[in-house]
Amino acid sequence: MNSLYLRLHNEAIVDTEEIGPEDFICDWIVLNEEFELLGDGTSNIGDLLEEVGESTESDTFSRTVLFISDALTLFVRTEVPGKSSSQMVKALPFTVESYISTDIEEMHIARGQIKRGTLVDCVVTERNPLSCILENFSQCGIELSFCTTIGMQISITGDGVGVFADSDKIWVRTADQLAEMDRDAFSEVIDMVVQPSEDAEPQVHIKDFTSTHEVLDSVGRSPFIDIDEIEVSLLAYVATHFDPDSTINILQGEYSTRDQSALDTKRWITTGSVAAACLLIYMAAVAGQGIWADIRADALATEAKDLYESIYGISPGVRNPATRMRARLNSMQGEAGSFETLLSEFAKVVDRSGANTTIHNVNYRDSQNTLTTELEISSFEALDRFEKSLSQGAISVKINTAEQSGFGVRANLTLTLEQ
Repeated sequence: MNSLYLRLHNEAIVDTEEIGPEDFICDWIVLNEEFELLGDGTSNIGDLLEEVGESTESDTFSRTVLFISDALTLFVRTEVPGKSSSQMVKALPFTVESYISTDIEEMHIARGQIKRGTLVDCVVTERNPLSCILENFSQCGIELSFCTTIGMQISITGDGVGVFADSDKIWVRTADQLAEMDRDAFSEVIDMVVQPSEDAEPQVHIKDFTSTHEVLDSVGRSPFIDIDEIEVSLLAYVATHFDPDSTINILQGEYSTRDQSALDTKRWITTGSVAAACLLIYMAAVAGQGIWADIRADALATEAKDLYESIYGISPGVRNPATRMRARLNSMQGEAGSFETLLSEFAKVVDRSGANTTIHNVNYRDSQNTLTTELEISSFEALDRFEKSLSQGAISVKINTAEQSGFGVRANLTLTLEQ
Protein backbone atom coordinates (compact mmCIF):
# COMPACT_ATOMS: atom_id res chain seq x y z
CA MET A 1 0.00 0.00 0.00
CA ASN A 2 1.26 3.49 -0.87
CA SER A 3 1.89 6.34 1.58
CA LEU A 4 1.17 10.04 1.08
CA TYR A 5 3.40 12.71 2.66
CA LEU A 6 2.47 16.38 2.76
CA ARG A 7 4.39 19.54 3.66
CA LEU A 8 2.06 22.45 4.36
CA HIS A 9 3.11 25.98 3.38
CA ASN A 10 1.76 29.48 4.24
CA GLU A 11 0.23 28.35 7.54
CA ALA A 12 0.05 31.99 8.69
CA ILE A 13 -3.06 32.31 6.53
CA VAL A 14 -5.06 30.58 9.25
CA ASP A 15 -5.07 33.89 11.12
CA THR A 16 -7.29 35.46 8.45
CA GLU A 17 -11.04 35.07 8.04
CA GLU A 18 -13.06 33.22 5.42
CA ILE A 19 -10.36 30.81 4.33
CA GLY A 20 -10.94 27.51 2.61
CA PRO A 21 -9.06 24.50 1.23
CA GLU A 22 -7.87 26.44 -1.80
CA ASP A 23 -5.95 28.79 0.50
CA PHE A 24 -3.72 26.02 1.87
CA ILE A 25 -0.82 25.03 -0.37
CA CYS A 26 1.24 21.93 0.23
CA ASP A 27 3.97 19.91 -1.43
CA TRP A 28 3.10 16.24 -1.75
CA ILE A 29 4.93 13.02 -2.45
CA VAL A 30 3.73 9.42 -2.78
CA LEU A 31 5.97 6.46 -1.93
CA ASN A 32 5.30 2.75 -2.25
CA GLU A 33 6.14 0.14 0.38
CA GLU A 34 9.76 0.01 -0.85
CA PHE A 35 10.02 3.82 -0.42
CA GLU A 36 10.21 4.28 -4.17
CA LEU A 37 8.90 7.58 -5.54
CA LEU A 38 5.61 7.23 -7.41
CA GLY A 39 4.86 10.92 -7.84
CA ASP A 40 5.22 14.38 -6.36
CA GLY A 41 3.95 17.90 -6.86
CA THR A 42 2.42 21.00 -5.29
CA SER A 43 -1.29 21.64 -4.90
CA ASN A 44 -3.91 23.35 -2.78
CA ILE A 45 -5.59 20.80 -0.57
CA GLY A 46 -8.92 21.23 -2.35
CA ASP A 47 -7.45 19.75 -5.54
CA LEU A 48 -4.91 17.53 -3.82
CA LEU A 49 -6.56 14.11 -4.10
CA GLU A 50 -7.49 14.67 -7.74
CA GLU A 51 -3.97 15.74 -8.70
CA VAL A 52 -2.37 12.93 -6.74
CA GLY A 53 -4.71 10.41 -8.34
CA GLU A 54 -4.00 11.67 -11.87
CA SER A 55 -0.25 11.58 -11.27
CA THR A 56 0.10 8.28 -9.43
CA GLU A 57 -3.14 6.42 -10.29
CA SER A 58 -3.58 5.89 -6.56
CA ASP A 59 -6.32 7.28 -4.35
CA THR A 60 -5.98 5.15 -1.21
CA PHE A 61 -3.04 5.21 1.17
CA SER A 62 -1.92 3.13 4.14
CA ARG A 63 -0.99 6.33 5.91
CA THR A 64 -1.06 10.07 5.26
CA VAL A 65 1.57 12.10 7.09
CA LEU A 66 1.42 15.89 7.37
CA PHE A 67 4.45 18.06 8.19
CA ILE A 68 3.54 21.52 9.46
CA SER A 69 5.78 24.49 10.11
CA ASP A 70 7.80 24.59 13.33
CA ALA A 71 6.90 28.29 13.44
CA LEU A 72 3.44 27.15 14.52
CA THR A 73 4.76 25.10 17.42
CA LEU A 74 6.99 25.29 20.48
CA PHE A 75 9.26 22.38 21.34
CA VAL A 76 9.66 21.84 25.09
CA ARG A 77 11.82 19.32 26.93
CA THR A 78 11.05 19.49 30.62
CA GLU A 79 11.05 17.60 33.88
CA VAL A 80 7.56 16.64 35.02
CA PRO A 81 6.77 15.75 38.65
CA GLY A 82 4.89 12.61 39.57
CA LYS A 83 5.40 9.18 41.08
CA SER A 84 3.73 7.40 38.17
CA SER A 85 3.18 8.02 34.47
CA SER A 86 -0.50 8.81 35.01
CA GLN A 87 0.38 11.45 37.60
CA MET A 88 2.97 12.92 35.22
CA VAL A 89 0.38 13.16 32.43
CA LYS A 90 -1.93 15.15 34.71
CA ALA A 91 0.91 17.46 35.84
CA LEU A 92 2.26 18.09 32.35
CA PRO A 93 0.05 21.10 31.44
CA PHE A 94 1.04 22.92 34.62
CA THR A 95 4.72 22.34 33.84
CA VAL A 96 4.44 23.45 30.21
CA GLU A 97 2.49 26.57 31.22
CA SER A 98 5.69 28.18 32.52
CA TYR A 99 7.15 28.12 28.98
CA ILE A 100 4.32 29.98 27.24
CA SER A 101 2.69 33.37 27.52
CA THR A 102 -0.69 32.27 26.14
CA ASP A 103 -3.45 30.80 28.28
CA ILE A 104 -2.77 27.06 28.55
CA GLU A 105 -6.44 26.36 27.76
CA GLU A 106 -5.84 27.76 24.28
CA MET A 107 -2.92 25.44 23.66
CA HIS A 108 -2.70 21.82 22.55
CA ILE A 109 0.07 19.70 24.06
CA ALA A 110 1.35 16.64 22.21
CA ARG A 111 3.73 14.57 24.27
CA GLY A 112 6.33 11.92 23.65
CA GLN A 113 7.60 9.32 26.06
CA ILE A 114 6.31 9.60 29.63
CA LYS A 115 8.64 7.84 32.03
CA ARG A 116 9.48 8.58 35.62
CA GLY A 117 12.95 10.04 36.07
CA THR A 118 13.36 11.16 32.45
CA LEU A 119 12.68 14.45 30.69
CA VAL A 120 9.50 14.67 28.66
CA ASP A 121 9.47 16.03 25.10
CA CYS A 122 6.42 18.05 24.06
CA VAL A 123 5.20 19.93 21.02
CA VAL A 124 2.89 22.80 21.98
CA THR A 125 0.68 24.61 19.47
CA GLU A 126 -2.34 26.92 19.51
CA ARG A 127 -5.64 25.11 19.11
CA ASN A 128 -7.30 27.53 16.68
CA PRO A 129 -4.73 27.36 13.84
CA LEU A 130 -4.32 23.61 14.26
CA SER A 131 -8.08 23.03 14.24
CA CYS A 132 -8.43 25.19 11.13
CA ILE A 133 -5.78 23.21 9.27
CA LEU A 134 -7.15 19.82 10.23
CA GLU A 135 -10.77 20.76 9.51
CA ASN A 136 -9.87 21.88 5.99
CA PHE A 137 -8.09 18.62 5.27
CA SER A 138 -11.08 16.71 6.62
CA GLN A 139 -13.49 18.70 4.44
CA CYS A 140 -11.55 17.51 1.40
CA GLY A 141 -11.73 13.87 2.43
CA ILE A 142 -8.07 13.72 3.47
CA GLU A 143 -7.80 11.69 6.66
CA LEU A 144 -4.46 12.27 8.35
CA SER A 145 -2.85 9.41 10.26
CA PHE A 146 0.13 11.43 11.55
CA CYS A 147 0.95 15.11 11.98
CA THR A 148 4.37 16.39 13.02
CA THR A 149 6.89 19.09 12.06
CA ILE A 150 9.88 19.27 9.74
CA GLY A 151 12.23 20.14 12.59
CA MET A 152 11.24 17.03 14.53
CA GLN A 153 12.75 14.94 11.72
CA ILE A 154 16.28 16.18 12.46
CA SER A 155 18.19 13.42 14.22
CA ILE A 156 20.68 14.43 16.91
CA THR A 157 23.04 12.61 19.23
CA GLY A 158 24.38 13.82 22.56
CA ASP A 159 25.45 17.47 22.48
CA GLY A 160 25.40 17.62 18.68
CA VAL A 161 23.46 20.15 16.63
CA GLY A 162 21.35 19.12 13.65
CA VAL A 163 20.46 21.50 10.82
CA PHE A 164 18.21 21.36 7.77
CA ALA A 165 18.93 24.08 5.22
CA ASP A 166 16.32 24.65 2.50
CA SER A 167 16.12 27.39 -0.09
CA ASP A 168 14.28 29.83 2.18
CA LYS A 169 14.21 28.30 5.67
CA ILE A 170 16.63 26.87 8.20
CA TRP A 171 15.83 24.42 11.01
CA VAL A 172 18.21 24.07 13.95
CA ARG A 173 17.77 21.39 16.60
CA THR A 174 19.68 20.55 19.78
CA ALA A 175 18.80 18.11 22.56
CA ASP A 176 16.44 20.60 24.22
CA GLN A 177 15.75 23.28 21.60
CA LEU A 178 14.23 23.46 18.15
CA ALA A 179 13.77 26.51 15.93
CA GLU A 180 12.81 27.45 12.38
CA MET A 181 14.21 30.69 10.93
CA ASP A 182 14.81 32.61 7.73
CA ARG A 183 18.05 31.98 5.87
CA ASP A 184 19.25 35.52 6.68
CA ALA A 185 19.65 34.65 10.37
CA PHE A 186 21.43 31.37 9.81
CA SER A 187 25.07 32.45 10.01
CA GLU A 188 24.47 34.37 13.24
CA VAL A 189 22.75 31.40 14.84
CA ILE A 190 25.54 29.02 13.80
CA ASP A 191 28.14 31.39 15.23
CA MET A 192 26.32 31.29 18.57
CA VAL A 193 25.96 27.50 18.49
CA VAL A 194 29.56 26.77 17.55
CA GLN A 195 31.19 28.04 20.72
CA PRO A 196 33.63 25.34 21.86
CA SER A 197 34.39 25.19 25.56
CA GLU A 198 36.78 23.25 27.73
CA ASP A 199 34.13 20.60 28.31
CA ALA A 200 32.76 20.12 24.80
CA GLU A 201 33.24 20.92 21.15
CA PRO A 202 29.73 20.98 19.67
CA GLN A 203 29.55 19.26 16.30
CA VAL A 204 27.10 20.76 13.80
CA HIS A 205 25.65 18.41 11.18
CA ILE A 206 24.06 20.31 8.29
CA LYS A 207 21.94 18.75 5.58
CA ASP A 208 21.84 21.13 2.63
CA PHE A 209 18.75 20.85 0.43
CA THR A 210 19.39 24.02 -1.60
CA SER A 211 19.64 23.49 -5.33
CA THR A 212 22.95 25.37 -5.59
CA HIS A 213 24.38 24.03 -2.30
CA GLU A 214 25.61 27.43 -1.19
CA VAL A 215 25.29 26.77 2.55
CA LEU A 216 29.03 26.48 3.02
CA ASP A 217 29.47 30.07 1.80
CA SER A 218 27.15 31.37 4.51
CA VAL A 219 28.70 29.52 7.45
CA GLY A 220 32.37 29.51 6.47
CA ARG A 221 34.72 26.64 7.16
CA SER A 222 34.99 25.21 10.63
CA PRO A 223 36.26 21.90 12.05
CA PHE A 224 33.02 21.76 14.05
CA ILE A 225 30.76 21.80 10.99
CA ASP A 226 30.11 19.03 8.48
CA ILE A 227 27.76 19.48 5.53
CA ASP A 228 25.90 16.83 3.54
CA GLU A 229 24.66 18.02 0.18
CA ILE A 230 21.31 16.27 -0.33
CA GLU A 231 20.21 15.89 -3.93
CA VAL A 232 16.52 15.22 -3.26
CA SER A 233 13.94 17.67 -1.96
CA LEU A 234 13.45 18.27 1.75
CA LEU A 235 10.04 16.56 1.69
CA ALA A 236 11.41 13.55 -0.20
CA TYR A 237 14.19 13.18 2.37
CA VAL A 238 11.99 13.37 5.47
CA ALA A 239 9.43 11.06 3.85
CA THR A 240 11.94 8.31 3.03
CA HIS A 241 13.52 8.64 6.50
CA PHE A 242 10.27 9.03 8.43
CA ASP A 243 10.16 7.01 11.66
CA PRO A 244 6.95 7.41 13.69
CA ASP A 245 8.65 6.01 16.79
CA SER A 246 11.25 8.80 16.93
CA THR A 247 8.96 11.79 16.51
CA ILE A 248 5.87 13.20 18.23
CA ASN A 249 2.43 12.78 16.69
CA ILE A 250 0.49 16.01 17.20
CA LEU A 251 -2.75 14.10 16.59
CA GLN A 252 -3.38 13.34 20.25
CA GLY A 253 -6.33 13.94 22.54
CA GLU A 254 -9.19 15.64 20.74
CA TYR A 255 -7.20 15.48 17.50
CA SER A 256 -6.57 11.74 17.62
CA THR A 257 -6.90 10.15 14.23
CA ARG A 258 -10.03 8.11 13.69
CA ASP A 259 -9.12 6.36 10.44
CA GLN A 260 -6.16 3.99 10.42
CA SER A 261 -7.79 1.12 8.61
CA ALA A 262 -4.70 -0.82 7.61
CA LEU A 263 -3.10 -0.51 11.01
CA ASP A 264 -6.31 -1.00 12.94
CA THR A 265 -7.17 -4.20 11.11
CA LYS A 266 -3.92 -5.81 12.22
CA ARG A 267 -4.41 -4.59 15.76
CA TRP A 268 -7.97 -5.89 15.97
CA ILE A 269 -6.86 -9.28 14.71
CA THR A 270 -4.10 -9.41 17.32
CA THR A 271 -6.43 -8.09 20.00
CA GLY A 272 -9.03 -10.73 19.29
CA SER A 273 -6.44 -13.50 19.35
CA VAL A 274 -4.90 -12.33 22.62
CA ALA A 275 -8.27 -11.79 24.29
CA ALA A 276 -9.33 -15.28 23.28
CA ALA A 277 -6.05 -16.74 24.57
CA CYS A 278 -6.40 -14.89 27.90
CA LEU A 279 -9.93 -16.13 28.34
CA LEU A 280 -8.88 -19.67 27.47
CA ILE A 281 -6.10 -19.59 30.10
CA TYR A 282 -8.56 -18.22 32.63
CA MET A 283 -11.12 -20.92 31.93
CA ALA A 284 -8.53 -23.67 32.10
CA ALA A 285 -7.10 -22.33 35.38
CA VAL A 286 -10.45 -22.41 37.22
CA ALA A 287 -12.14 -25.32 35.49
CA GLY A 288 -11.58 -27.67 38.43
CA GLN A 289 -13.33 -25.27 40.84
CA GLY A 290 -16.67 -25.34 39.08
CA ILE A 291 -16.72 -21.66 37.96
CA TRP A 292 -16.94 -22.70 34.34
CA ALA A 293 -18.64 -26.04 35.02
CA ASP A 294 -21.28 -25.39 32.38
CA ILE A 295 -18.76 -25.33 29.57
CA ARG A 296 -16.38 -28.05 30.69
CA ALA A 297 -16.27 -30.46 27.81
CA ASP A 298 -13.88 -32.73 26.05
CA ALA A 299 -13.05 -30.05 23.51
CA LEU A 300 -12.05 -27.55 26.20
CA ALA A 301 -9.99 -30.17 28.04
CA THR A 302 -8.12 -30.95 24.85
CA GLU A 303 -7.48 -27.26 24.19
CA ALA A 304 -6.34 -26.71 27.79
CA LYS A 305 -3.91 -29.62 27.54
CA ASP A 306 -2.54 -28.31 24.25
CA LEU A 307 -2.12 -24.88 25.81
CA TYR A 308 -0.32 -26.34 28.84
CA GLU A 309 2.05 -28.31 26.62
CA SER A 310 2.74 -25.28 24.41
CA ILE A 311 3.84 -23.31 27.50
CA TYR A 312 5.67 -25.93 29.56
CA GLY A 313 6.49 -28.61 27.02
CA ILE A 314 5.09 -32.11 26.78
CA SER A 315 4.81 -33.73 30.20
CA PRO A 316 3.50 -37.33 30.23
CA GLY A 317 0.74 -38.12 32.64
CA VAL A 318 -0.79 -34.63 32.81
CA ARG A 319 -4.47 -35.39 33.35
CA ASN A 320 -5.56 -32.04 34.79
CA PRO A 321 -3.74 -29.13 33.08
CA ALA A 322 -5.57 -26.56 35.23
CA THR A 323 -4.36 -28.08 38.51
CA ARG A 324 -0.82 -28.48 37.19
CA MET A 325 -0.75 -24.90 35.89
CA ARG A 326 -1.93 -23.50 39.22
CA ALA A 327 0.71 -25.56 40.98
CA ARG A 328 3.41 -24.10 38.76
CA LEU A 329 2.06 -20.62 39.41
CA ASN A 330 1.93 -21.29 43.17
CA SER A 331 -1.65 -20.09 43.32
CA MET A 332 -3.43 -23.13 44.76
CA GLN A 333 -6.14 -21.74 47.04
CA GLY A 334 -9.55 -22.78 48.24
CA GLU A 335 -11.03 -19.95 46.22
CA ALA A 336 -9.95 -18.41 42.95
CA GLY A 337 -6.35 -17.18 43.40
CA SER A 338 -5.05 -13.72 42.68
CA PHE A 339 -3.61 -14.85 39.35
CA GLU A 340 -6.99 -16.01 38.10
CA THR A 341 -8.70 -12.87 39.39
CA LEU A 342 -6.16 -10.50 37.88
CA LEU A 343 -6.05 -12.26 34.53
CA SER A 344 -9.82 -12.55 34.41
CA GLU A 345 -10.40 -8.84 35.02
CA PHE A 346 -7.64 -7.89 32.59
CA ALA A 347 -9.11 -10.10 29.85
CA LYS A 348 -12.60 -8.66 30.43
CA VAL A 349 -11.37 -5.06 30.10
CA VAL A 350 -9.39 -5.89 26.95
CA ASP A 351 -12.46 -7.53 25.47
CA ARG A 352 -14.88 -4.68 26.17
CA SER A 353 -12.61 -1.63 26.07
CA GLY A 354 -13.37 -0.73 22.45
CA ALA A 355 -9.79 0.56 22.06
CA ASN A 356 -7.33 -0.77 19.53
CA THR A 357 -5.17 -2.75 21.94
CA THR A 358 -2.27 -5.10 21.29
CA ILE A 359 -0.92 -7.17 24.21
CA HIS A 360 2.79 -7.95 23.91
CA ASN A 361 3.33 -9.91 27.10
CA VAL A 362 1.78 -10.80 30.45
CA ASN A 363 3.89 -11.79 33.50
CA TYR A 364 2.68 -12.88 36.93
CA ARG A 365 4.73 -12.65 40.14
CA ASP A 366 3.26 -14.87 42.81
CA SER A 367 5.53 -13.48 45.53
CA GLN A 368 3.98 -10.03 45.04
CA ASN A 369 0.56 -11.07 43.67
CA THR A 370 1.09 -8.73 40.72
CA LEU A 371 0.41 -9.07 37.03
CA THR A 372 2.61 -7.00 34.70
CA THR A 373 1.70 -6.42 31.08
CA GLU A 374 3.11 -4.51 28.15
CA LEU A 375 0.59 -3.34 25.60
CA GLU A 376 -0.01 -0.93 22.73
CA ILE A 377 -3.16 1.18 22.64
CA SER A 378 -4.46 3.84 20.27
CA SER A 379 -3.82 6.97 22.39
CA PHE A 380 -2.94 8.32 25.83
CA GLU A 381 -6.61 9.07 26.39
CA ALA A 382 -7.54 5.46 25.58
CA LEU A 383 -4.84 4.36 28.03
CA ASP A 384 -6.40 6.54 30.75
CA ARG A 385 -9.81 4.98 30.11
CA PHE A 386 -8.27 1.53 30.10
CA GLU A 387 -6.62 2.24 33.48
CA LYS A 388 -9.86 3.50 35.00
CA SER A 389 -11.76 0.42 33.79
CA LEU A 390 -9.18 -1.85 35.38
CA SER A 391 -9.17 0.15 38.62
CA GLN A 392 -12.88 -0.34 39.21
CA GLY A 393 -13.16 -2.96 41.92
CA ALA A 394 -10.47 -4.74 43.88
CA ILE A 395 -7.58 -4.11 41.48
CA SER A 396 -5.10 -1.26 41.70
CA VAL A 397 -3.26 -0.26 38.52
CA LYS A 398 0.09 1.47 38.14
CA ILE A 399 1.30 2.75 34.77
CA ASN A 400 5.05 2.20 34.93
CA THR A 401 5.86 3.70 31.52
CA ALA A 402 3.87 5.15 28.65
CA GLU A 403 5.42 6.39 25.44
CA GLN A 404 4.37 7.16 21.93
CA SER A 405 5.02 4.23 19.61
CA GLY A 406 4.25 4.64 15.94
CA PHE A 407 0.61 5.63 15.63
CA GLY A 408 -0.31 4.74 19.20
CA VAL A 409 1.02 4.45 22.74
CA ARG A 410 3.10 1.65 24.24
CA ALA A 411 2.65 1.20 27.99
CA ASN A 412 3.80 -1.04 30.81
CA LEU A 413 1.22 -1.65 33.55
CA THR A 414 1.29 -3.45 36.89
CA LEU A 415 -1.96 -4.85 38.29
CA THR A 416 -2.18 -5.64 42.00
CA LEU A 417 -5.02 -7.33 43.82
CA GLU A 418 -5.91 -5.18 46.81
CA GLN A 419 -6.21 -7.03 50.11
